[in-house]
Amino acid sequence: MSAKTIVVTGIPGSGSTEFCEKYLDILAERDIRGSYYNVADAILRMAQVPQWPPIGAENLLNLHPDFLNALSGRAFDGIISDVRYDNPGQRLVVDTHGQFFWNDVLTNASNWRYIADLGPDLLITVIDKPSEIKARQLTTKQGRSQDHNWRDLLLWQNVEVNTTMGWAEHIGIPMYV
Repeated sequence: MSAKTIVVTGIPGSGSTEFCEKYLDILAERDIRGSYYNVADAILRMAQVPQWPPIGAENLLNLHPDFLNALSGRAFDGIISDVRYDNPGQRLVVDTHGQFFWNDVLTNASNWRYIADLGPDLLITVIDKPSEIKARQLTTKQGRSQDHNWRDLLLWQNVEVNTTMGWAEHIGIPMYV
């Protein structure tokens, strides 16, 4: 039996979103219903408070870590609720990050408890050549603001893989790169 819930990780520019979209296209070709959740997009939507100035993606990681963690928790709570109550039995793909690398600091992007609560059947980390990732990152405002070098991107991908592998080992499910 193929996985019903897949959590996909990858650093920005790795191609994880395109991977998720391709998976959903394959499901659609086979008349299998699937849903896609992008955790970063959900966090960005929740960061928009009507009384505050808009927060762009390029400034999201500049928020206070406690506020960012609260937004991440709310995003995952919403996805978990949707998965359990609104979309039972369908194929799900959740696109998230394991680690942020912002201003030369690596920090956890997702809490493994939320990943476990999703009940994934499979974890996947998408990686790519640093030159390809850098080219993709430079097309975004936040990518240009950080301007990671190839060594940084290799390190970040390695940490992303190790983080996701740790989740898989803790939950007891397979993980692929």
